[in-house]
Amino acid sequence: MTHARRPTAALPRAVDFLSACRELAPYVPAQTVTCLLVIASRPGITMQELAEETGLSQSSCSRNVAVLSRWETYGKPGLGLVEAFEEPRERRRKIVYLTADGQQKVQSIVGKLDPSFKLKPQTRLGGLVGLQ
Repeated sequence: MTHARRPTAALPRAVDFLSACRELAPYVPAQTVTCLLVIASRPGITMQELAEETGLSQSSCSRNVAVLSRWETYGKPGLGLVEAFEEPRERRRKIVYLTADGQQKVQSIVGKLDPSFKLKPQTRLGGLVGLQ
């Protein structure tokens, strides 16, 4: 009987988590939220690492990062939750960080599952890039 109570108690938090994800934008698919959460857990992750971590193709990761960035495609506004920069030593490689708004959204989303969760402040390229 004890085991039956644990999942039931977690269900309202799971529903709150999914509702918070939908607050990003009603159309955002789960893989986009997955990319956002992986970027939050690994500030400065490369697109290749993001693909490996999520199991998505690099082109899928690029599309998802575009949706999460300031400009999605064709001048259409994105969500403004992440920024991608050229890696200084390897300009073909892109590294991705959360924006300040992205940090707030992740804190809100994950906080629905674990109210004690605190997102660590992110450093971007030694603190030199991405001042907002």
